Amino acid sequence: MTQKAYVVVGLGFGDEGKGATVDYIANYVGASAICRFSGGAQAAHNVVLGNGTHHCFSQFGSASLSMQIPTFLSHYMAIDPVAFRNELNVLRGKLQCNFLQNVAIDPMCLITTPFHKIINRMRECARGDKRFGSCGMGVGETFSDGNILGKQALRIGDLTNKQISLRKLHFLRDIKIDIAEQIIAQCPNDKQLQILFTQLTQHGYVEDVCEEFYHFATSDIVKMMSANDFFNQCARSIVCEGSQGVLLDEKYGFYPHITRSRVTSNNAELLLHDYNMDVVRVGVIRAYMTRHGAGPFVTEDCELGKIIPDMHNGTGQWQGNFRVGWLDLVATDYAISCTRNLDYISLTNLDRLSGIDVIDVCTSYEYHGEVGEFFDQLFEYHCVDGRIIINAIKKNENMSKEVSCYRTKVLNKCTPIITEHAGWHEKISHIRNFDDLPQATRQYVQFIEHELNVPIGIVSVGPCVTDKICRKVY
Repeated sequence: MTQKAYVVVGLGFGDEGKGATVDYIANYVGASAICRFSGGAQAAHNVVLGNGTHHCFSQFGSASLSMQIPTFLSHYMAIDPVAFRNELNVLRGKLQCNFLQNVAIDPMCLITTPFHKIINRMRECARGDKRFGSCGMGVGETFSDGNILGKQALRIGDLTNKQISLRKLHFLRDIKIDIAEQIIAQCPNDKQLQILFTQLTQHGYVEDVCEEFYHFATSDIVKMMSANDFFNQCARSIVCEGSQGVLLDEKYGFYPHITRSRVTSNNAELLLHDYNMDVVRVGVIRAYMTRHGAGPFVTEDCELGKIIPDMHNGTGQWQGNFRVGWLDLVATDYAISCTRNLDYISLTNLDRLSGIDVIDVCTSYEYHGEVGEFFDQLFEYHCVDGRIIINAIKKNENMSKEVSCYRTKVLNKCTPIITEHAGWHEKISHIRNFDDLPQATRQYVQFIEHELNVPIGIVSVGPCVTDKICRKVY
């Protein structure tokens, strides 16, 4: 029997509802495993069960509340041992069981250390009001080290050997101290930087971290397994769970407000390449748009954020405000173009729009600036009565940082051109058949489907795994 892999990616700036989508698909198809293929401890994938049990998944598969199936953390993940242990303890309390036999980690996974977190936060502090929007969890620093340091980077397989682990940790901490000294030299009077630097340089810190990591790696918490062993053991269907969103992707995102890793389906495709599996690619979007932290957000609407506040997201110490706006079909269509052969979309949070008289959707941008030398290669546009109308963002495979920065500056000078849709006032969280939705709701979904030219296979009308309307799940 041919195996199937369902690859779930976010098509926005993160927080689209990937966790609930993964949980739903895993239950719907009777998945045999979850495979995480990007990100690290910064992930915040919310899942709510019908009995009200809720968990915000970070490093465990998002079906772990509802299904006792294995989670595999592939080598494209960055593992934070401290956060992993903390999340495990929280899950044990919620599930009243020990499911560690169902969690395996690739020994090549990079390790996020406290040193990565400290430097991450020092960089953001030094940027002042020009922060990139990092979570402050050190994940980007971890991936950067993996690219730069190669074999000298710390990986999960190193942790069982204290001698190797201690050597790499000392080497890593020395590098971070050098970077920290350069940051402080630029901002010598910043008290927060001084506090973080003192923490980084404290006596015995490396030895303490090494000991903690050794106990983590040699306890019953960690079961190491290669990708080859994992895929050979999974006999039926796998759900591959992504993190963040395509608009934050290292290659396709809007620099510098990006993650330092690939968050399209790319990593999953590479993992699945050598196995005889049918791949179903699912993109996740909200019925409106959100963004956590700094960066371009053409459709942001502060008033909408007051109408539909988010219970699971708020202002973060490092990311800043949780921002809300109308659905942006220009950015979403661009994200789809960057994601290989998308099969269908999971549309989430549709119920949150109930009670709004008029729902706006952005179908193009108006650019308030001059057309520079890179403009033609970045955008499809036309001019009307002296106005510059952007119809699409072009996918660019080999974009330099200079060009990407220019694109970000252009997007910051854009305003949305809106198509208005009639809203609805009925509650829809109890509805399980698409034809039973209010006419205005159906028309809104069908408009999105038509404009994006991708089927909407799952419609979410509430936070629980049961609050879903299935239109197409292969």
